[in-house]
Amino acid sequence: MMQTAGAAQFPAPVDGVEIKFSFSGAEAVAAVKESFGLGTTAAQRLSIYFFDALVDDAVPPRLRLLDDGVVLRLRHVVGDPDNSTVKLRPAVADRLAGAWRPGTDHAGDYRVEYDWGTQPVLAASLEDRVDGDDIKKIVAHPRRLATAFSHEQKAFLEACRPGMADVFDGLYVAGPIAALRWREIAVEESAHVGTLRAEQWDCDGRLSFIEVSTRISHPDQAPDRRARLVELLKSRDLTPDEGSTKTETVLRFLLARGAPESGGQRSAP
Repeated sequence: MMQTAGAAQFPAPVDGVEIKFSFSGAEAVAAVKESFGLGTTAAQRLSIYFFDALVDDAVPPRLRLLDDGVVLRLRHVVGDPDNSTVKLRPAVADRLAGAWRPGTDHAGDYRVEYDWGTQPVLAASLEDRVDGDDIKKIVAHPRRLATAFSHEQKAFLEACRPGMADVFDGLYVAGPIAALRWREIAVEESAHVGTLRAEQWDCDGRLSFIEVSTRISHPDQAPDRRARLVELLKSRDLTPDEGSTKTETVLRFLLARGAPESGGQRSAP
């Protein structure tokens, strides 16, 4: 059952809140797209690659990076620059200080926000441009993974998630994930939900998701905005998922089957 907004707490200073709801499975994806009139021709196309490794010291196996709050991602974007992203989720608020405070200027796109799916989680990310040819080389030869990330991204990781000197080592490619992105969804003005976006992921035709989200810059307004979005989805008979994030689900799915697109290669140990 979908959670209502309730009284959310945002103790850390942030640039904003991203409210998001995910729907999994072909039928749910089709229902969301039909409800909001999301046509494929109007979407931007992306190919997404994550990098992580399953460690068999627990049941189920743990994800070495994700379970420690680190996400490494490369995206090839049709019509826009390709990019690399380091994301910390959950981020440690006390470490987002000095040069890494919310609102500070960086060469890349730096953002600190609460991700609010089933519950608010503090997240910090730094995105930078990467050449599309470099992505192809890294996917073919993951030992070169560290070269896809800037000095600034590595400094961010070192400062805000210390003790992970080997973060780029021994990782497998999870991808490609075929994605479609809609930057703005048309909804009735009376819904008062702000600008909605959507992104669809498809993993080899066997695993599919779509996420509907909105960003708000003032955390104190987020509970009301989320409640309005909940009501909008409910009025359209759309029931979001609960539990694991789509990133965790996709990583486990792709890595458990050996990520054959990468030839089973991994970055250098």
